Amino acid sequence: QNNGRQGRRHAAADGLSANGIVNRIEGDDLIVTGGAGGAQGGGEVKTHMDHRIAMACAVAGLKADSEMVIEEAQAVKKSYPDFWEDLKKMGAIIDIPHFNFSKLED
Repeated sequence: QNNGRQGRRHAAADGLSANGIVNRIEGDDLIVTGGAGGAQGGGEVKTHMDHRIAMACAVAGLKADSEMVIEEAQAVKKSYPDFWEDLKKMGAIIDIPHFNFSKLED
């Protein structure tokens, strides 16, 4: 179980770093350095099919200067099937080519 949490922390940190978000891991904590500028964007987030990483990085990407690519974005279906649609309703610009997440199979 601890290895899973550690892996998620590192995957989230890698995704944030790839998009210009300053962060560091200290023990069990992922510390994100905030700033007025937001994220650069332009990087790829490897979710490893983890819904938590996809959603956390998507929210971080709302302030990105350029697009952020979230691989295996369908992972959100596990806990929040309407996540992408709800994010769009709040004004986020999301491009999910060829996917209708509400109809994806597990």
